[in-house]
Amino acid sequence: MPTVRAALDSLESGLFVDRHAESQQLVEWLSADAGPPEIMQIVGHAGVGKSALLRQLARVAPEMGRRPIVNVDGEMILPTPDDFARAVTGDGAADPVEFLGADPALLIIDSVEALAPLTRWLTTSLVPSLNRSARLVIAGRQPVGPMWRPWTNAMRTIRLESLSRAAATEYLERRGVAGRVADQILIAAGGYPLALTLAADLAVQHGVRHFRKAPEWNLTLRGLVDELVKDAPDLRSMLDAAATVRQFDEPTLAAVTGLDDASKAFAQLCAVSFIRPAQHGLSLHEDVRRVVIEELQWRNPMRLAELRRAARTYYRDRIRERRPGEDWLVPERVYLWEKSVYAAYMPGDQPSPIWVEEGGPDQMDELLAIHAEFVGMIEAGAPLPTLPADEETSPDFIRAVVELPGTDILIARTPDGEAHGFGYIVPLSRAFLGLLPPGSAIANTIERGLPSKVLDELPATAEGAPGLFMGTYPARGERFAEAIGALSADTFRYALRGGIFLSSNAGEMAFQVSKAIGMTQIPDVGVMSIGPGLPVHGWTLDFGRIGPDAWLDAVTSGQPLPPSLSEEELEKELHQVLVNWRDDDVLGKSPLAQLAALEGGSDTAASPPDRVRSMVRGALASAREGADDEVELACRALELAYMERKVGHEAIAERLNVSRSTFYRLIHRAEREIVAGIGGVRAAGD
Repeated sequence: MPTVRAALDSLESGLFVDRHAESQQLVEWLSADAGPPEIMQIVGHAGVGKSALLRQLARVAPEMGRRPIVNVDGEMILPTPDDFARAVTGDGAADPVEFLGADPALLIIDSVEALAPLTRWLTTSLVPSLNRSARLVIAGRQPVGPMWRPWTNAMRTIRLESLSRAAATEYLERRGVAGRVADQILIAAGGYPLALTLAADLAVQHGVRHFRKAPEWNLTLRGLVDELVKDAPDLRSMLDAAATVRQFDEPTLAAVTGLDDASKAFAQLCAVSFIRPAQHGLSLHEDVRRVVIEELQWRNPMRLAELRRAARTYYRDRIRERRPGEDWLVPERVYLWEKSVYAAYMPGDQPSPIWVEEGGPDQMDELLAIHAEFVGMIEAGAPLPTLPADEETSPDFIRAVVELPGTDILIARTPDGEAHGFGYIVPLSRAFLGLLPPGSAIANTIERGLPSKVLDELPATAEGAPGLFMGTYPARGERFAEAIGALSADTFRYALRGGIFLSSNAGEMAFQVSKAIGMTQIPDVGVMSIGPGLPVHGWTLDFGRIGPDAWLDAVTSGQPLPPSLSEEELEKELHQVLVNWRDDDVLGKSPLAQLAALEGGSDTAASPPDRVRSMVRGALASAREGADDEVELACRALELAYMERKVGHEAIAERLNVSRSTFYRLIHRAEREIVAGIGGVRAAGD
């Protein structure tokens, strides 16, 4: 049976018009004798048909002996080497260069601007390592920036313009649209291929006969999308859900929308031309996604928050049950977290013109120049949103931290490659502590923020570190705030590592943000000696007690942070819940109610006590999956003792044919199994 992807490819190939010159240029380029790896750059504005041309190229390339052919959509992956490797090979730990091999491979990268943080890795690691016979095609809305300059001599460029009126007319005729309706579409959609395809969908599939002229691309697209979903509430719900996630299939959208029967609406959605094949299903054209999200934010922001919450819950559950080869689910959930975090802490929901890449000692001169300007702004009394501890104002300290093995350096750059800020994230070790002056703010933060046993057992180096210290972000220039915002948003991904997070800073904004993301203040760690002389606050967040999963769900959904419970405390609270299983007042006030609220996902109708019961039952059911006889007996003993509770414990022990002491040992075993299951709500990556 043909797949949806195959059907889409066939349809698109049959409707491909007016790119004959560009196609011929690409064919000749691919057919040329093997030489150094060459790059073809395809540039064009939104909706002009770049992706369609790339997919057409991928269809014809095998006829010219090009294999393997890999098409990576920058909008569909996180900008990291592991995710790029996963998109190319299916395995985040594999080497893309080895996968492409010595054969005349074709690597296509669409939406290359979305992979800006990967630019240095692409230009200094991937491209130089490709086989001489390989060809690379990149596509974006603007030509690539100066960081691609080493490859300028190996790069050719094709600029795509809007379709001519004759080509647009030919396309509409192939779709079966002519006469007055075609004339209206040509006026409304102009030569934008995406707008033409959507308008043709409306005319052919929905019988629309009147199209209004809209002078701006966004207005044109918004008007056509509104026309598509008019009088079709299930299709609107399906489209909203499809815009919320990066890629989807029918089960994904059914879960996110909550529709009892999603098949009809999903089929309607798949019939429109802005649906594209994705690596793991389908996706919306990025321009359509943006228009739908903007409209949803204005029309019903609560619905958008609900869809994001439902999508996070769906991916969390799929991750717990994932099969081999489904590690790609984790970045999909991270994408939802980052988008909603970004929307909460940054203005608007559009990508920042600042992007973040990983750096290192080889950018030392650049980092120290930013640092010097940052310190100069402090000394001049500039009103900065975040201020550093004294030791962070020393260039020698910055140099030592950057060169310390294990430190991660993040650099915020503008699209032209200019650096406007950086941050450092360093594992907690004796080596790092040795860089700090005794009694300094950061030293005090570490010594007071770590439990004494953890502090005493700090490893000598980064290996085995119990957590991370996040430094203050030095920044400069007119893009100061944007650089700080981009670095802050990128830092959220480090929560997935777990452990203890520490930071120290001064300034009101830094204080409020640290509180907002659930960090606990460590008082009186120091006072600045330069600039305004403000008190420096130390901060700690122990993911071993809260868990990055629960923390991110709380922060991104606006719910209260879950209680910071150790395993022993969690078991104690669980026991109180079980003993008072039918008492709504006790269960509603239990610290487990906040964890249960996160576990409940989008089920906002359930009461807090019922959520607690549901969470405990779910953890009990998980404990029984594939359990041995003893665990099954323990779970049954707990059910009879607390959840069903029809007779006394002595009678239950007799019924199970065990001694009283064995009965209580079984109860304790079952409680530990449930605690482990509830802990899964809090565990990183599940």
